[in-house]
Amino acid sequence: MSVRAELRGVARTFADGTRGLLPTDLVLEPGSVTALLGPSGCGKTTLLRLLAGLARPDPGGAVLFDGRDVTDLPVERRNIGMVFQGYALFPHMTVARNIGYGLEARGVPRAQREPRVAEMLRLVRLEALAGRRPDQLSGGQRQRVALARALAPQPALLLLDEPFGALDAALRLALRVELAALLTALRVTAVIVTHDQAEAMALGDGVAVMEGGRIGQRGTPRDIYERPANRFVAGFVGTLNDLGEGRFCRPEALRPDPAGPLEGRVSAAFFDAGRTRLHLAAPGGGEWVLELEPGQAVPERGSALRLALDEKAVLRF
Repeated sequence: MSVRAELRGVARTFADGTRGLLPTDLVLEPGSVTALLGPSGCGKTTLLRLLAGLARPDPGGAVLFDGRDVTDLPVERRNIGMVFQGYALFPHMTVARNIGYGLEARGVPRAQREPRVAEMLRLVRLEALAGRRPDQLSGGQRQRVALARALAPQPALLLLDEPFGALDAALRLALRVELAALLTALRVTAVIVTHDQAEAMALGDGVAVMEGGRIGQRGTPRDIYERPANRFVAGFVGTLNDLGEGRFCRPEALRPDPAGPLEGRVSAAFFDAGRTRLHLAAPGGGEWVLELEPGQAVPERGSALRLALDEKAVLRF
């Protein structure tokens, strides 16, 4: 069963007076997946801890689950699942026992616990590894165990804090796809904290970009990318070209054109997944980035290149 979670005027001030989170309102609809995206120190983990009950908000703020005030409710009574970057698996327990630990701690009888553990093992495709210990697993397998353990008690809210941070790039991508499919199938309300924009865009049906202890913008991944609320959001989510005079654009708004109105000088070219990413020194000392189509000729480094600009795609801040 998914929950509708809500933060009302929730803020967090640390003992030294530092404001970890400014007064924030946030609604998480049942079954939604929200990515909290932002740089280190922006408040995203603080927000997650307040949802979990691992920290208390400043006086006047409230956390509600399905309209019920749970601000004073401890973490163990909020029916949430949590997955952390470090996995926090018990090294002396098998995979199956790790997955069933939350059920055992809640007093679920063994006759009910074992079928649920078997179901979770099938869900994360670890049936053959049920008897192994964590030190006998790969990083990706340990991450799946942590996810299965969090899901086993059927939480109303799933919280993930940088869940793929300890994995290499290829494995992050593979598990990202798996997790997206899993969350879609289970329809559990979920919040994912990440500083990886690609991860946020792939996993979240909603993204909240945070800066300086506040949410700068919340919307769908497409909204955030195509209609950023301010320059910080635009620069943090994707590449942003500064055209001068408060005008900006994404790389796809530029294309080589001998008759184009803009001119830059090629400084570097990088091949990436079938496309070439071209970096140009812009007039005034800045840099522009654009992508060449597959098969398009790559200009020599140091050569001048004229560019056409899609004026409809220009962003103004």
